[in-house]
Amino acid sequence: YSHESLNYADSNPGKIKFTPGGVGRNIAQNLALLGNKAWLLSAVGSDFYSQSLLTQTNQSGVYVDKCLIVPGENTSSYLSLL
Repeated sequence: YSHESLNYADSNPGKIKFTPGGVGRNIAQNLALLGNKAWLLSAVGSDFYSQSLLTQTNQSGVYVDKCLIVPGENTSSYLSLL
């Protein structure tokens, strides 16, 4: 979020919050939280975001050992400006 009102055509200092998500990942996490075994089958890049995503997803009880890490690629992301 921006620290101040949005200034068009200028820099807008603010904060970015990274939260793992995606429909499939969120469903898998909720299944795991309900006590079910759940696996995430996906492809991610070989970057910081993939490591964070896989670690947090695994910590929520979802198996991530079937995820494909694609060398040299970036993990997909979504950015919402509020």
